Amino acid sequence: YNWYVLYDSEDRIYIGHVTDGLSILNPKTRIAVNFKHQPDNPSSLPDNTVTCIFKDTRNNIWIGTRNGLCLFDPITAKMIIFKNERDNPYSLSNSFIQSIVEDEKSRLWIGTEGGGVNILDLKENFYISNLKSAKFIRLPICDTPDGLSGSSVQDIFIDRFNNIWIGGLGGGINFIPENESFFNKLIYLPIPENTNSLNGKVVPGMCVDNENNLWVANLSGGICIYRDNKKIKQFRNNSALSSYNITYVYRDRNSNIWASTDNGKLFQYNIKKQIWIPFTNFEMINSIPIYHLFEDSRDNLWISTDIGLLMYNIKTTNTIFYTTHNSGIRDDNIRVVNEDTNGNIWVGTLGGGLGVFDKDFNRLYEFGSFFDFYSVKDIFKDSKGRIWVASQNDLFLFKDYDIKNVVRINENYGLIENDIRAIIEGKTADEIWFSTTNGISYLDVKNMKISNFTVNDGIARGDYIHYSKAKTPNGTIYFGSQNGISYFNQEIEKSANYFLKTVITSFLVTNNKQNLNELIDVLYKDTMILNYNQNTFQLHFNVMNYALSPKVEFAFQMRGLDDSWYFINQDKYVIFRNLKPGNYIFNLKTRLHNSDWSNNITSMYIKIKPPFWLSWWAKFIYLTFIVIIVYTIVRFYKNKITIEHELLFERKTREHEQKLNDERMKFFTNITHELRTPMTLILGPLEELISDNKIPPEQAKKLNSIHNVATRLLQLINQILEFRRSTNKSRKLKVIKNDFTKFIYEIGLKYYELAQKKNIEFKIDIPKDKIEMFFDSEVVSIIVDNLLSNSFKYTKEGNIILKVQNYIENNIDYTEIIVSDTGFGISEHDLPHIFERYYQARNTHYPVSGTGIGLAIVENMVELHEAEISVNSQINQGTTFKVKFLT
Repeated sequence: YNWYVLYDSEDRIYIGHVTDGLSILNPKTRIAVNFKHQPDNPSSLPDNTVTCIFKDTRNNIWIGTRNGLCLFDPITAKMIIFKNERDNPYSLSNSFIQSIVEDEKSRLWIGTEGGGVNILDLKENFYISNLKSAKFIRLPICDTPDGLSGSSVQDIFIDRFNNIWIGGLGGGINFIPENESFFNKLIYLPIPENTNSLNGKVVPGMCVDNENNLWVANLSGGICIYRDNKKIKQFRNNSALSSYNITYVYRDRNSNIWASTDNGKLFQYNIKKQIWIPFTNFEMINSIPIYHLFEDSRDNLWISTDIGLLMYNIKTTNTIFYTTHNSGIRDDNIRVVNEDTNGNIWVGTLGGGLGVFDKDFNRLYEFGSFFDFYSVKDIFKDSKGRIWVASQNDLFLFKDYDIKNVVRINENYGLIENDIRAIIEGKTADEIWFSTTNGISYLDVKNMKISNFTVNDGIARGDYIHYSKAKTPNGTIYFGSQNGISYFNQEIEKSANYFLKTVITSFLVTNNKQNLNELIDVLYKDTMILNYNQNTFQLHFNVMNYALSPKVEFAFQMRGLDDSWYFINQDKYVIFRNLKPGNYIFNLKTRLHNSDWSNNITSMYIKIKPPFWLSWWAKFIYLTFIVIIVYTIVRFYKNKITIEHELLFERKTREHEQKLNDERMKFFTNITHELRTPMTLILGPLEELISDNKIPPEQAKKLNSIHNVATRLLQLINQILEFRRSTNKSRKLKVIKNDFTKFIYEIGLKYYELAQKKNIEFKIDIPKDKIEMFFDSEVVSIIVDNLLSNSFKYTKEGNIILKVQNYIENNIDYTEIIVSDTGFGISEHDLPHIFERYYQARNTHYPVSGTGIGLAIVENMVELHEAEISVNSQINQGTTFKVKFLT
């Protein structure tokens, strides 16, 4: 069985066996050389179980076993063995080797089982002739942020950004970034292996002594002293400070260290005797917390308390206690004091007062009434003599005493928090660092540009404390907070040192339209094609370098929705809801905190397909349908307009014809009225002459002819008058009850003589029984006369029948008049029009005479009598008219 295989070259492959040592195989010759542990040979393989094999950049072969690390020389086949040596802190921490890798700095990272990680710098240990000269650096195994979480190291991986990933049994994964964090921390972590821990979380004050040691006030934890950020001493138990809460430490001009407490006690440290000397002559502030200490140029130590400001002259030991009652201070809650280049004292109070006093403590200026400080947290004089004031409401720069020259620095300059806690100068007076409630900020005074740093940049998490700051001669700056100390060396990281490439790590779409928060992860690519019901989706993204992940900021743009760029502060995802179908381009860019945006933009093309009812073919159908509808409407409207115009034209034509007809009828009616009287007068004497037997037959015959013509003319006159009456609806029905059959028979008798003359067989067929009914005799006579007259007119031969019949239909009693003949008949074309006024048959083979008003009169009379008329006719076979009356 084999644990490990390393391909070295075409003629050399290293094989690590589980129990058979090391073999070197030549693939060309197929010859293998085996190396095993030889107890009597200290230069042999240290163990027959080979766990890993590694070739470094200098072509050295390193072999890890369960009992040591071996450096193998392939030319001489000699081995140099490295093992754990109990008395040598620079030897391997454990001989059980599990993993070997090399970083870009030519350092070997060696993982062991039970001993954590060892680092061997190949540059320093290039020539290893004496095993004891090789120095392995052991990473601590502890619960501190700098230590490994476990002693078991199974694997070490170096990513492409040179970050170290360490995995082991029971210890999880340890991550070591390539570059050290710009910010470092001193925190309270009271575990046995953490000898560098603060004595308490809260750091209300700090100072640096003349040996560049950092003194830290830790309230009930006393005082800690650090050199190069390593704790070298503390004053806690068994000291004069053991029963006090230390609120502030201060170094005076004579390099003496002063410590104040929360109950009004003040101590001075005697460096030679290394003891604390208490001051007991401050009875006026007994049991009152001391917040701040400051020594001016006149050897006065100013002590800030809640009940006033105490001035103590270190040389003369004179003491003066200033309050609102005996001085010009605005508020007895004094928080901070400083001195300007003119020797004037600046006093800041809890209530927002900021007063400037001369050497005799006469108030010269009071700026609290001009600015809304709310509370003055710190007063700092830079190397150019300018006064910086930290307030609860922005940072203020006083170039002189003129309020017009005061510069107020707030969010307009880039501040993310306006509660300023402590101020200190950087490398020059144009570099100002200050702490805020939850962060640290840097001000480039020349460009008035602010950079803000948060916990994501590695600073201590906690509420930073007013005037808690310090600076060592080498430029290291410290800020105290409620959760330890943040310190740094002032060299701001530059984004140009990093290649920032953003990648999309996951793409989630909605899985339930009813619950838009229910998202599922889908396989993503540069082009995403989504269905219309997947228009709610979420994108997750990050930078490839995990070490930079907490330090980067993102901005995104969704082209097709909005071309604006939107800043993302902490989140590394963005969600879009209910996007319309269409094409979108999601653009993403990044930057390191407080740096410029990278030019590398990550893009993803997103297409949301429309639903089938909004697809292009559906829209084409809709468009076609709309075009058809519009065409139909336009055509209908056009036809409507045409018909309306035609109807209007026809109506006007008919009105014109009706008017002409009315005029014509009026003319004919007037003429017929004028003719009717003469014709009546003519017929009277003519009938007397005809009845005179003395007139010769020849003359009588002529008189009969004249009589017939006159009678015919009178009938025409009466017919015209009757037509007039029927058209203007002036005739009224006058019904009487009588024998209907007898009346019809009498009408028919008048036509026997005419039938004989025309040689036509005329038959009257009526029931034998009487039919008693109501009827208008004159109307019925007009109907029958017209029908019989037409039959005789258009029948040359054959027969004409006048028939009356009675029948019951649907329980209703009807009496019907039937006039039938065997005449010329009426064509199918003319039949629908025979009852129209003035209509005469066209395209007939027989002569058509008459006025064309006879059948129109018949129809009017039938309607007047509320009867029904029907006709049936065939060419050359005859015509039958039926008039049906209610009995």
